[in-house]
Amino acid sequence: MTIDQIRSMAAAFAGVQVFVSDHLPCKKEFRQVRFPKTKGKRIRKKWAKNKRKNWRSVDVEPVIMQINGQVYCNALGYTQIKRGISTTGP
Repeated sequence: MTIDQIRSMAAAFAGVQVFVSDHLPCKKEFRQVRFPKTKGKRIRKKWAKNKRKNWRSVDVEPVIMQINGQVYCNALGYTQIKRGISTTGP
């Protein structure tokens, strides 16, 4: 979904409950989310090896579903909805 499509749908979200859920089926990717403050290659390499602390499974694509007048989305989809509503506000 592009930002233009979300802007056109922003009026439709007025008065609709939006639920953010991490359990929606979407494409996830294992990415490094923590990085050291130093730029040294040796330290960066050590941090990249620590999969338990520094790596997380993150959403890659936004998911927005409408079921019975309620909107369910993941965190990525929610940021897109918020951005679309704030840019089209009065």
